[in-house]
Amino acid sequence: MAKGAINAIQTIKRAHKSSSTTPDYSPILSRLLKSDLLATLRELLRQDHCALALHTFSTVRSKYNNPDLSLYADVAPALARNRMVEDLNRLICDLETDCGGGGIQCDDKGLIGLIKAVIGADRRESTVRIYESVEMI
Repeated sequence: MAKGAINAIQTIKRAHKSSSTTPDYSPILSRLLKSDLLATLRELLRQDHCALALHTFSTVRSKYNNPDLSLYADVAPALARNRMVEDLNRLICDLETDCGGGGIQCDDKGLIGLIKAVIGADRRESTVRIYESVEMI
């Protein structure tokens, strides 16, 4: 992992621990190169820091207009594993929004991973929404 990603993770975790409210992580995250931002996202997911990962994912979505479906597929299982079902539902709503603009890059592996995570979390409505969103592409 690149030094930029490691520093960002440490800074975000420190800010999260030291603040009683949710700090604004965007100044930290927006300075990262795309590769460091994606590495930060994946490492936070690996460590089950889902709330921090969601902030990072939000930055990816806002900074890069065409998020890859595999990123949604990376986030969904972590949310399901940590029983963050409302956040998982919101993730699928975000997917619908991104698909509406024709910006999602769809690949079979990402789609299968995303559907598997949503079905595993017993989110039937979100599963249907995924199928409807992907049909728009």
